[in-house]
Amino acid sequence: MVAVSDVFSISDLVAVEDHLLDWLGVSELLPCRPASASLRRCAQQPLARQLLQRLQGGAAQGAALRGLGCVLEGSVATQRFAAQLAVGFLGDTKASMRQSAASVLNRLGDVELDVGASVWSTLGPALSDVDPKVSAAAAKVLTRMAPKHEAAVAVVRQLQHSSPQVRRASLQVLGQLQVKSKALVRRVIEMLLDNDWQVRAMAARTLPRLVERGQNVAAADALEAALEDLHPVVRQNAAGALAHVAANPSLPFVMKAQNAKLKRKAEVLRSTPRRAQG
Repeated sequence: MVAVSDVFSISDLVAVEDHLLDWLGVSELLPCRPASASLRRCAQQPLARQLLQRLQGGAAQGAALRGLGCVLEGSVATQRFAAQLAVGFLGDTKASMRQSAASVLNRLGDVELDVGASVWSTLGPALSDVDPKVSAAAAKVLTRMAPKHEAAVAVVRQLQHSSPQVRRASLQVLGQLQVKSKALVRRVIEMLLDNDWQVRAMAARTLPRLVERGQNVAAADALEAALEDLHPVVRQNAAGALAHVAANPSLPFVMKAQNAKLKRKAEVLRSTPRRAQG
């Protein structure tokens, strides 16, 4: 009995397999995905080509992009291709396309991407997107693609954004980048006074990632002041951050307890009636 491999080379078989299902449309190819591994591999390329054609225009662009993210799983090369494509759509004028791009990037996870000028021009506006999912996806891509200092410069600009969601996402990215810079620390300290409590809470969480213990008095003082914040979550985050920032982590709490004790004594003295002098 003659084996197939005796007649055809592996490269011949692969070339044929890649085109076996080319004549089928998206609706016929989709059921191939949950089938056998060989059939999935066979359907991957023609299905990807069909979906790429749908991306050129029409009402199904968003669905095509999400479908492409599902199809191009497995090899690093195909995942990188899908991720690069999705990054480009983060700057699309249609909200549905930006959301689909964010969905694909979140599904693919940590994929190594190449930095390009066109990508930078897309990620900047995407960081400020009104949809927090799009903004968060752009932030994740930025941390994977860009050198730390370049990414930090791009993200710091978003700390002035009118949306508190964008400001929170920017602080979170700065914490992930962990760039040690006094100028950057000063900007994050300013965010402890933001009018949105969630931004203040994120600023408190971010500071320990940017400074070494006992090396930044301004950061420690700012966190100590945040212990008096009106919101309990901000106070809690500030207390946790102080343990990693202050030279003597217990000192602020000891001083606070002593000040509270002195304050109570002063109140008792004020409330005690004085004896009339005869």
